[in-house]
Amino acid sequence: MGDKKKMNHQLQSVFKSALVLTMGFAVAASAQSESFCSVTTHSSSNKVTITSNKTGKIGNIGYELWDENGNGGGNATFYDDGSMDCNITNAKDYLCRAGLSLGSSQTYDQLGGDMIAEFKLIKTPGNNVQYSYIGVYGWMENVPGAPNGLVEYYVIDNTLSQYMPSDWIGDTKLGDITVDGAQYTVYRNTRNGPAITIGNGQFYQYFSVRKSMRDCGTINISEHMRQWEKKGLKMGKLYEAKVLGEAGNTSASVSGSHMDFPYAKVYVSGSQGNSSAGSTTTTGGNDNNASTPVGGGDAGQGGNMDWGNMDFGNMDWGNMGGGDAGQGGNGGFDWGNMDFGNMDFGNMDWGNMGGGDAGQGGNGGFDWGNMDWGNMDWGNMGGGDAGQGGNGGFDWGNMGGGDFNIGGNDIGGQAIVSKVQMNSAKTLRVFSVKGRFLGNVELQPGTSLKDALFAKFGKTGVYMVKAGSRTMPVKVSH
Repeated sequence: MGDKKKMNHQLQSVFKSALVLTMGFAVAASAQSESFCSVTTHSSSNKVTITSNKTGKIGNIGYELWDENGNGGGNATFYDDGSMDCNITNAKDYLCRAGLSLGSSQTYDQLGGDMIAEFKLIKTPGNNVQYSYIGVYGWMENVPGAPNGLVEYYVIDNTLSQYMPSDWIGDTKLGDITVDGAQYTVYRNTRNGPAITIGNGQFYQYFSVRKSMRDCGTINISEHMRQWEKKGLKMGKLYEAKVLGEAGNTSASVSGSHMDFPYAKVYVSGSQGNSSAGSTTTTGGNDNNASTPVGGGDAGQGGNMDWGNMDFGNMDWGNMGGGDAGQGGNGGFDWGNMDFGNMDFGNMDWGNMGGGDAGQGGNGGFDWGNMDWGNMDWGNMGGGDAGQGGNGGFDWGNMGGGDFNIGGNDIGGQAIVSKVQMNSAKTLRVFSVKGRFLGNVELQPGTSLKDALFAKFGKTGVYMVKAGSRTMPVKVSH
């Protein structure tokens, strides 16, 4: 009786993980469909046009037009909603930017929330563009170890050049990070040139360069800084954080280039009445530390979703209420064929997730279809109560592929993998359902994984088993 109760608890932990994937999909899907990506015109009529080097404010928006030649290099129109229109006519190194002017009084982790940038870009490359950086830009002061305490930082999501910047951009390459579901390569560079506060001098540059360019999206600036710190880069007091359009050439003049941002905002998530913020509204799906309840609703999910490389970080999902969610009106999520890619779930507090009407074909279960889970690090998943309703439980479908022969089993209406054999010898890594590493199991061809797990650990229950890039729950019921 005790073993059965323990197994039920373990099953609840596994299915709670699956349920949060479902809820996370609904939240992530809404974040991916950014409404501002369809914007093509500026909505505000309050604007200022600049034709020479100048720093200023319009409403709560800080802006700057700057060219290394000293004459602006063209012109720029800045709007009081944070959007801007940047034109290059004759420039050496042209920078057009708008967003937060922060005054070098706080570090990023003292702002009370994450700095978020949102942008929509419409571009015309023009002539003689040797290099170009489009994304997020700013300066930091009082940075420990940096020359003159200064750092110029970039998050580059696009360019007017044919190719995104590569290893030439920095003298130190620090590897890749994953932010906002995409991979960036991090660089540090030492430069002598124009800088804030000192005129000309030496300073560091930090770069996050997106592996694939995009013309619309959301950038969590604070998360980039957290990842930079993990790479050993030091942070300082923030002078600014702005959406940027930059292009230049060291030996010729750039001309005919156009970077229009009909939508652009930089703000601190959760801020209310921040006088230097372009917006004081928190956008759903951008604040990875949000702990407010996520309410259920009617939402049918289907089709093919490529999750790419997603880092869920440390998230407190709080209390996520259930609701009616279904495909074809039957109350369930049909996940179809989904590639989850490389997902790092980190350390997550799952809270209490209430049940609702969820099922495929009215049987009260989740139909996961044919799913490629990729490389998933489940981290430490906190316990809690996860109610499972209906008769069908979770139908994991066919999780086959590679060296696995997998069969399903159904206990108490909850289906879970119980029969796994390998087509070749394999070393498997075994974890508890809460993410604790238990040890390795050597599995020979034709041997049952269930038997190997019981022989190794001597206990019944549910184990999370990882072989190469695949992770699956396996039930042992000797």
